[in-house]
Amino acid sequence: MPVVEREAASLTLPENLLLPTETEIAVIVPGVTLIPGQTWRLRTDFAPVENYQARLSISEERKIFLRTRKSDDLFAPLGLSGHTQRVKKWMIDHKVPQSLRDSIPVLVINSQIAAILYGEKWAISDDFSVKSEAQRVVYFTAEH
Repeated sequence: MPVVEREAASLTLPENLLLPTETEIAVIVPGVTLIPGQTWRLRTDFAPVENYQARLSISEERKIFLRTRKSDDLFAPLGLSGHTQRVKKWMIDHKVPQSLRDSIPVLVINSQIAAILYGEKWAISDDFSVKSEAQRVVYFTAEH
């Protein structure tokens, strides 16, 4: 199927947060996760930081990693009352250029997509949204 996109279309990605296709990287919490071959890195903190892209409620003992999307990925974004949709549909609805979709990082916590790293404030899953300040909150920031 042919793809039609404007060549000069502006991207909402700050400095192109991309991963090579089929990449999976364990995330250090708290700390800095280096992204091999890329010009950005992921910082995680327990204290609020300026210009963070996401804040998530994450209990201890969770496996957290970055990876690219898979064909059967589901995501429960805020605003859908816990209902899920395919990441592919989310990317289409948010006008992510098709040429970038396989390189957009997703943040996965215990095999559930917690965030899609696209835009200035990342799309987060309702399952990991902060509902009370009593929860363990992790702040995520992409650094260049």
